[in-house]
Formats: sequence, C-alpha cells, structure tokens
Amino acid sequence: MHENHDLEDPGDEVMDRLFDLAGRPPALPPEELAPIKADLRRAWRRSLAIGAARRRRRLGFAAAAALAAALAVALGLALYRRPAAPVAAAVATLEAQSGPVTAAAGAAGPLTAGAAIVTGAGGHAALRLASGPSLRLDSESAVRLDSARAVTLRRGAVYIDSGPPAAGRGGAPAGGGVEVATALGTAREIGTQFEVRLLPAAAADGGGDAPAALQVSVREGAVVIGRGGESVRAEAGSALTLTVGGGLERTAVAPDASEWEWVQRAAAPMAIEGATLAAFLDWAARETGRSWRFAPGVPPSAGAMVLHGTIAGLAPEEALSVVLPGCRLRHRVAGGTLHIEAAPPAD
Repeated sequence: MHENHDLEDPGDEVMDRLFDLAGRPPALPPEELAPIKADLRRAWRRSLAIGAARRRRRLGFAAAAALAAALAVALGLALYRRPAAPVAAAVATLEAQSGPVTAAAGAAGPLTAGAAIVTGAGGHAALRLASGPSLRLDSESAVRLDSARAVTLRRGAVYIDSGPPAAGRGGAPAGGGVEVATALGTAREIGTQFEVRLLPAAAADGGGDAPAALQVSVREGAVVIGRGGESVRAEAGSALTLTVGGGLERTAVAPDASEWEWVQRAAAPMAIEGATLAAFLDWAARETGRSWRFAPGVPPSAGAMVLHGTIAGLAPEEALSVVLPGCRLRHRVAGGTLHIEAAPPAD
C-alpha cells in the first residue's frame, strides 16, 4: 500500500502552521529554536508511525492540534529558562522638588546611573542616594548621577549631607565619601555637609557656558579638592574658590550663614507624624546649621513628646514656628543655638 511520506516529515509550511496554532511567542534566537523544531519533527513522526495511510490522514489533524499544544508548552519553557535581562540598580531616589525640575524618572521614583537631573529658574530638587546621603540641587543646576557615591556637576550647585559623623571614625562617612566631579576639579568628602558650586564667567569676561571658578563650601567635616594631580583640603567653616587660571582663595562661611538658605528650601520635609519632639529638633537644627537646647524651666522630658500632623511645604525654619506652639513652646536663636523656651500663657 502506498504511504504518504510527506506526513512523516513535515515541511516548513506545516511547521509554520503549527507555530501559528501554538501562538507565536517573542522571537527566539536560532540556536534556541532549532532543538524545539527537531523535537517537534520527531514527535510528528512518532504519532504517524502506525496504521495505514488512510489512518494517518485521519490522525493528521488531531496530531497537529496535539503537537501545537505541546509546542506552546515547549516554547514557554524555553522562554522561562532564558536568563532574565539584568535590571539596572537604582543609585538615587527623587524625594522632593519645587519649581521646574527635569529628571529621568519623572516626578518621583528610582534613578539609575547616567540619569540627569536639571533644575530651572526657581527650581530645587532633593534626592536620596542609595548609599544614604542626601543630595540637593540649587536652581539652574544640572547634575549626572554616576553611581550611588559619585556625581558629575555640569552647572550650578549641589549640596551633600551624609548625616551626623559617627563617633570613632573621625567624621569620615561609612563606606567612603561622595565625590562630586566638575570640569574644574573633583571634590571628595571626608564628612559630612558641603556645597560644590560652579561660578559662571562674568558678562564682562565674555560669559559663555564654561565655568570661571569652582567654589567648595564646607558646613561640617572636611572636603578634599583634587585638580591636575594636586589636592587642597577645606575644613568646616571655610570656602575655597579655585579659578580657571589656578588661583586659590579661602574665605570663612558660618554653618548658619545666609549662603545655606537655599539648602533649607530644597530639603525634603521630615515626616513628623509619630516622631518625638527631640527628633524634630535634631532635624531642624541640622538643616539650619545650629545646635539646640532646652532653656531653664523646660524639663528634659519634653523631648519625648510625640508629634502629629505634617510640615509638608514648610522650610525647617518655618516648621519650627508651626510645631513648637502646639507643644506650648517657642524658639529663640542666639550664638548659633536654638533655645527652646516655654511659650508665654495665651491672653
């Protein structure tokens, strides 16, 4: 009896029909698809290995449906076994913004290495690096995130706060400090609050995009600035200005000077709901560059008072004037210290 050998070895047309029945998945590379096709051809031949040619023909369509289902499973397994594409790790998160801000992640979310953040006139941004420090951008600034501990400042100013220095490590941040690279040099922190600013050329000097000087101001800790194989160290309470021509100027800047006011405006607000008064005062004092103390007549136990509400939209200085009256307290600034006093009785 004559047999139809075409059914014993399906051609490309039959194979294409089976793939259509199975539902085509995303394209597989040839080296992964070839063994699936070989298995399918063997399964087709086995299903038609018995019976007469007429019986083969009757079973052909049923076999095709069954094999198509098996093919769908095989393709699914092949895709399942393929290694997942690596997901880029986040190096920072955008915590707060005001005014015009452009970031790779939109309004908020994780940012990966290479992401650029740009602020326009009146814009500020606060980010949290994956390594822990707070990073803030002044208005009309641009920065590129290179890693969780390295950024490139292209224009404007960036502020880094790595948190209070831990005892026993000389003020150095755990795991190494943040580096801020610029066209005029690289600033590496030893700890823990500092600003890096690119000063533009004066209009009389021709202006243009190229910065005329690099200024590094240190609020707390110290920063080492490297340029052309040489380095210079800036200590807390000082600012170094390095010009394109190699000039170096050192000036004084107090921790609560007006130069730091933009840093307060850019700060992400503290979540005070359920926090203690002492924790709030620690935050406000650090953001304003001051220390704090209870005045005589205010018991130390006042620091354990639990706060409720929110200070969203308020700068730290403003938040003090909102939170303290609710605790029947007020503050007074003297000698770089916040003095927390009992509020006078209401009339």
